[in-house]
Formats: sequence, C-alpha cells, structure tokens
Amino acid sequence: SASKYVQLLHRCEKDLLKRFCWVSQTNEDRMQLYRDRLPKFSQGIEFILPNYPMTNWSDEVEHRKKSKIIRMVHVGALGLDTMHLELICQWVMSQAGKYTLDFITSNIADSAYQYIKSLECDNIRLLSATEYYEIPSKLSFYSIGLVLYKGVVPNYIFNVPNKVSEYLHCGLDVWYPNSLESTSAWAK
Repeated sequence: SASKYVQLLHRCEKDLLKRFCWVSQTNEDRMQLYRDRLPKFSQGIEFILPNYPMTNWSDEVEHRKKSKIIRMVHVGALGLDTMHLELICQWVMSQAGKYTLDFITSNIADSAYQYIKSLECDNIRLLSATEYYEIPSKLSFYSIGLVLYKGVVPNYIFNVPNKVSEYLHCGLDVWYPNSLESTSAWAK
C-alpha cells in the first residue's frame, strides 16, 4: 500500500541487506519486526542498542520539593489522532487542582493546539521546546512523565520511546498506555 517510491526503497534495502555487516534496533520486538519484514540475513549481525540518555543527565537533576500538587509533563510532539491528549487533559481537569500538566513541545498539530487553548485551564500549559541538553533541568520540576501515544501503528506498539528512559533517568514516574507492548514489557 506504500507509494512507488517507498516500494523502490524497500527493494533497494533488501538488495543492500546482503552486504550489511551490522543491523541494529532499539529492542528485540523491533528487531523481530525487521526480521519479519525482510528476508533472512546473516546471523551474528543483529544488535540491540537501546537509546538511553547521557549519564550526566542525573547529575543535572535538582531535588524535587514535596508539594501537594503533583506536576506532570509530556515532552515532545503532540497531536489528537495518535495520542491520548484529550483523555489526559480531561482527567487533569477532573482532579480539582491536585495535578498540573505541562506540554513541552515545538511540534504540535494545529488541532491539538486549538484543543488545549480551548480548555482555558490554568493547570494545563503549553511551553515552548527546550534544547535537548537542558531537558534534565526542566524535568526537575515534575513528578510524572507522560507518554501519550495510542499505539495505533506497530512503530508505537513495539517501541520504547526515548522519553521513557529520559524521564526515568531524571527520577520521574512514567505513565504510558498499556497498548505500548514493548514499553510494558520493558517496565517489568
């Protein structure tokens, strides 16, 4: 069902695969999807390389102060179709001020932007993106990191998003939907 161009690239990838001496994925589920999609290739060239944040991230995290209000954050792209954006916003608004939710993003669909603005909720804010190396200091102010992908395509279902390890590295609890199978397995 892909475009002719993508089909051509896939054929090229199959031909090039015979020459590869290294194939890596971020987890075993994604490697299995790759194996299923492409013909057999030489054993011993498969490597699982999770994408972890730099070790100095934990050095830059300031200690969180105890607060009655629990601060949640989502870092990254935002959209309505493939994310549980409406669900989490409605839940935060139903919590009578016990939670705040900040979205740190430079990639937001117009519909998601309009939706968040229409809420007119002081506990839900849109913040501009920050440099990657500044993320640990920003995450210091939060208790919970959110992963909002619905898991509507295999790329989300069998992925452990980078933000999971980044949140954990900075000492945040991570909330994610059960539909993200690789994330669920990784968390156990």
